[in-house]
Amino acid sequence: MKDIAFKWIQPYIASVGTNSENPITRSYILFCDALREMFGDVTLVSDAENKVMRMKQGVKTAAEYRTEFKRYAVLTEFNEAAFFWAYRNNINTQLQDQLIVRSTPSNLQDYQDLVISLDLLMRERKCNKDSRNKKPYNNTLIHFLQQRPSAYQQVKQHQDSDNDDDSPMETDNSLIL
Repeated sequence: MKDIAFKWIQPYIASVGTNSENPITRSYILFCDALREMFGDVTLVSDAENKVMRMKQGVKTAAEYRTEFKRYAVLTEFNEAAFFWAYRNNINTQLQDQLIVRSTPSNLQDYQDLVISLDLLMRERKCNKDSRNKKPYNNTLIHFLQQRPSAYQQVKQHQDSDNDDDSPMETDNSLIL
């Protein structure tokens, strides 16, 4: 400890073993409470409550959203009904639409598991659909291949030129007749 934290704890340390020893020096729980009271984030709980109630899934997967949701949920004193309401109302609307036509679990954990399964399924279907709609080549390559004579045409052209005995043959810039 240094700076302000050391200055805060020093009188407590000095009182150990004396008649004026403070109870926080003998109890870890009391020490943590005093430490939190002195240096803790005074808005930690209210910030967590706001996050739980207002945090949207956005582009995150449902699994990522659940992890972040739980991270803040443990800091609040909300009951299961409040968590359920917040989670259900802040997942993506596509998932909400899928859940309307299904029977939904009555507890939050099972509901989150169902949401994650649906989210994975929807993402997989979107990925498959996107890969089917992609063109294998860009337009420049397709145009080049269409303009180029086929291998059959090149061989036929070569065979036709071999049958022409009257044409001279060039080798190393010299003409042979």
